[in-house]
Amino acid sequence: MVSKTILVLLSASMGLSACSTPKKSSYNTHLFPLVGNSISLDKTQIKMYIASAESQLLLLQQQESKRCISGQLGIAQSYLARATAEHNADMEKDAFITLIELDRQFRKIHCINKYIKGHLGCSYTNKKIVLKRWYNEGDLTQCANSSIAREKTKIEKKHILITETLHDFNQDEIKPIYYPPLNKLIELIKSYPSSKLLIRGHTDTTGSTSYNSELSKRRAQNVAKYFTEKGIDASQIVIENKGEESIREIEKNNASKVFNRYTSITLSLDTSTKSNI
Repeated sequence: MVSKTILVLLSASMGLSACSTPKKSSYNTHLFPLVGNSISLDKTQIKMYIASAESQLLLLQQQESKRCISGQLGIAQSYLARATAEHNADMEKDAFITLIELDRQFRKIHCINKYIKGHLGCSYTNKKIVLKRWYNEGDLTQCANSSIAREKTKIEKKHILITETLHDFNQDEIKPIYYPPLNKLIELIKSYPSSKLLIRGHTDTTGSTSYNSELSKRRAQNVAKYFTEKGIDASQIVIENKGEESIREIEKNNASKVFNRYTSITLSLDTSTKSNI
């Protein structure tokens, strides 16, 4: 639950089997303070959370081992940039949710590092296939000598990229803050025209089931319209309206409801065919 989330950041040393780490760094173990049933989402508090995240990411980027996790660090950097932009636009609830995603990325990095060292299992997952998928999410500049990389027998041609847009209560339009990440997906699709998009609209549980289904459909359609107006063929897009059936946060307060008002955009990037344009 958002109201009780304790976001745990990396607390272990970052030594890898293929990358030496000359010294250990001390990591703050909490991005957010311990809280009860309410969370402060005012601008000053969010600014403090962002500053804490910046500090944690900087420590990771200063490690020699960063060359083994550069792809995952890039994902973390994109979350931090998004949270900062949302904060600067006075979208504090959106920024808070993005920071939650950033913390999850930090935890993924921690697990990946343990796996690269040959230790399967961590507090987040002990499934080998999950760890490999996380590692491959940041496959642009990975450590060639890692145990995961050595298991690759061929160049991957398909990749999954996931982003989202958050919506205000009972609203279906796209907030301008989300245009930049959507535009990046558009550039990728135009470069690799065999790629496909899956756009799913979601709502919180306020209102009737039928109304929420229609609202989630409008949210997904508006996102799809953004892509088609930018030149993406409608045949490359699949739309689903999930309504309130797939909430990802138990709704104990208004902050947790915000987390369920979103549209997910999943890009199946097929790099087997590249556009000549």
